[in-house]
Amino acid sequence: MDEFSSDKLWSLIKKYGVKSSAKQAAIAYVSSDAWLAFGEGDVLVTDASDAAIGGAQTSAKLLKVAHAKGAKLYSLAGLHAKVICFDRHLVVGSANASDRSASQLVEAGIVSDDPGLLLAARAFISQLVSRAVPIDKPFLKRIAKIEVKRPRPPRLPKKPKLRDSGAQRIWLVGVDELKEDSFPDERQRAAEGEKAAEAARTVKSSSTYWLRMTGNSRFHAEAVGGDFVLQIWTDLKKQTHVYLPALIIRRQKEPACTRFYIEEFEYSGRRSLPWRRFQKLWKQAVGTGSPPARCARLLRADAARALVTLWPK
Repeated sequence: MDEFSSDKLWSLIKKYGVKSSAKQAAIAYVSSDAWLAFGEGDVLVTDASDAAIGGAQTSAKLLKVAHAKGAKLYSLAGLHAKVICFDRHLVVGSANASDRSASQLVEAGIVSDDPGLLLAARAFISQLVSRAVPIDKPFLKRIAKIEVKRPRPPRLPKKPKLRDSGAQRIWLVGVDELKEDSFPDERQRAAEGEKAAEAARTVKSSSTYWLRMTGNSRFHAEAVGGDFVLQIWTDLKKQTHVYLPALIIRRQKEPACTRFYIEEFEYSGRRSLPWRRFQKLWKQAVGTGSPPARCARLLRADAARALVTLWPK
């Protein structure tokens, strides 16, 4: 299981921390133990340099408490990594261990139970330990005397609500190619939407196109910007190919239809699969016969992940 997480990152860290018999971590700055308390058997490498302590980035008081509980602590000036190893899970991301990180800042991380990655992360932390300064009682006594000048944090807008990868929606949608002269009365609206979609592209090398949807499918009713479309495309010659998930960047409601503007990345066309090959891939990934070519359905997160993982390179 590999999961990309933002909003739920610290709750996942707390969840795995409670279940884990011991944890090893390399976290640049540690100023709160509300989400990740270190104690007996744990290893923490952090930046406990005079500058980090004096700037309130790392808390001398917190380190003293963790040391008293039996955690093995180390200081490495210049550390910027954020890596946490639990018994069976690994977290690598952007977040320092602070209340502000959990409540105000937009963080992101990867959570994985891949044994190879977990082993590599443990080896990384072991290397840091060998190069770091042990935090013992004399070290703690010295940093406790450092004057802390807590800088006033900048005012930030309200933290946006984001959707984690576990909740990321990928739709499997069958689409038929339209003739070039179809719906001439909609050209102006389509062109206006295309201009807005071009401006909203996330990658400079990508291209945009639109899907015209009618009817009462769930995709038509519920799909929004930020969702992905795994598209079953049937051209005018009745040849069907399936394309890697592409991003919906604009939903445009019109009198006769809803137009979805899609951002397609440059590698998508090269990696499309003929319909029969996709059917075989589906059976391999999902374990059942594939849905019909003309469908509009929301994929289960595990099915979507398996399809993308097994997709030919």
